[in-house]
Amino acid sequence: MSFYCDTEYNSILVAGYGSKYEFLQKFATQNLSNYPIIAVNGFINGLTVKYILNKFCEFLKKNTSSGVDRMNEEDPREMRTGKLSARIEAQLEYMRSILNDPDSDLKFDRVIFMVHSIDGKSLRNMEIQHTLSTIAAMKRVTLIASMDNYMYQTILSPQTLENFNFRVFYVDTFAPYKREFQYLEDTNQKGNKKGADALKYIFKSFTSNQKYLLIAKWIIKNNREIVKTLAKHMFENSNLEGIEFKQLFKLCFDHAMISSEAQLKENLLEVLDHKVIKEIKGERGRILYTMEFPRHVLEQIFEDKFE
Repeated sequence: MSFYCDTEYNSILVAGYGSKYEFLQKFATQNLSNYPIIAVNGFINGLTVKYILNKFCEFLKKNTSSGVDRMNEEDPREMRTGKLSARIEAQLEYMRSILNDPDSDLKFDRVIFMVHSIDGKSLRNMEIQHTLSTIAAMKRVTLIASMDNYMYQTILSPQTLENFNFRVFYVDTFAPYKREFQYLEDTNQKGNKKGADALKYIFKSFTSNQKYLLIAKWIIKNNREIVKTLAKHMFENSNLEGIEFKQLFKLCFDHAMISSEAQLKENLLEVLDHKVIKEIKGERGRILYTMEFPRHVLEQIFEDKFE
């Protein structure tokens, strides 16, 4: 993926299987060192449009000599105490006055707006997406974003899509979502609602899509089925600490998911990385595979309620 500031596109959207967080961080370090970057993490629960706009406005105040004066020209009742919609529009107008003005005294020709997981739960509201697209359409802004849900663009309004004007790059990193889950807490904590949220995020990443390579489709499908099979077994045997590899292999083999132990070992690497299935030591040092989730979460898994 090469970076360019082409007027043909307002935004770059990176899709593909696996976490794109480290990929974009490395890309920014190697290619965008001459540009200021305003980055937000869309996978954080509770992220608000107010936080994003405040971050932009603070950046503009610090990097323009007239930034404070322009901000003070806005009605303070709207900017600070008015209705949310009025405050948002006032901040956007302030941003437009600088980022759409070729003669403004902003110290930089271009600002990179980087959004990790633009399809994240906190940003899925259509009004928020429209606000993000409004920022992306500003002349001195280039949006670089990642997404995991291939249906993301289909839920956007025509105006929002026009504002974004995405160029899409498909990058299959196959990387685990380690950074994303730091904000959702470990998925292996029993009774933790955030763990269930993280598991839902993982399962969405396991869903196959026609744009994937056929072999990637096969691996993703079987990872999902292995997880569901073990979840059902743990649900039906609530006193079980875990099961050995050969038992897990028999379960998967009997359901025609795999044909060899080598295939199961390869697929287990993926779900172990994501901490969906956990490897523990049982009695006499035996290696056991388990899923440390409450029963209602296990039931949701094997009944496909994480769609």
